Amino acid sequence: MANKTIKLSNIKPGTYLSWFATTQAAFETKMVLKDNKKVYFDATRKSTNINPPMAIGSAWYEGEGLEIYIEVSDAQQIDLNAFINTFTLLTPEGEEVGYSFTCCGEDQHDKDYNDFYLNVMAWKGKG
Repeated sequence: MANKTIKLSNIKPGTYLSWFATTQAAFETKMVLKDNKKVYFDATRKSTNINPPMAIGSAWYEGEGLEIYIEVSDAQQIDLNAFINTFTLLTPEGEEVGYSFTCCGEDQHDKDYNDFYLNVMAWKGKG
């Protein structure tokens, strides 16, 4: 079994989260999005068919310490190194209004990086 935890420390409490997660892996894959107060999703799937997604949803980020946990049952490694993309959403004046995290992962050695995919978006709430 291989696993990784990724801290989403740039996403601030009180923001509105939206997520999309899927996998097309021969091994059982588990993804959990959580903070210290809430589990936003906890999904497990084993399928080489990418559709339907593992998890789609949204919620207000209520706690602190938002993180993603990824576990692949029979893998010896999880490789994300080159396939994590983050960016900050800015107004034309430079005010931060949101944040995005995306990763694609590999659980073996074929380097196709399609074994799992996750995107989390966060936006500031109005006043």
